[in-house]
Amino acid sequence: MGRKARLAGTVETMNFGGALAPATSPPLPVAAHLPLKPDTFAKVRRLCPGYDPYYMEYEWRMWAAGKPTPTIADAAFIAFCKTYVKNHPMNS
Repeated sequence: MGRKARLAGTVETMNFGGALAPATSPPLPVAAHLPLKPDTFAKVRRLCPGYDPYYMEYEWRMWAAGKPTPTIADAAFIAFCKTYVKNHPMNS
């Protein structure tokens, strides 16, 4: 499989039933394309001590998958983290 074929979208995968099917993958959710600033992760670490900001990023992206694109991704992520911490308290 060459690079030109991949870019042209003509790559095919082998279906072991004997027929060839075009290679397709499901589209990524809109939130998967939103970049977050490194400072945002530092702020989340300060606001939510003990929580993994990268796990909360994953949770946020999955939660936001079917929702409209936020205007300010960093603010939306921080708001999600505050709510996440409130709804998922750490056990002592």
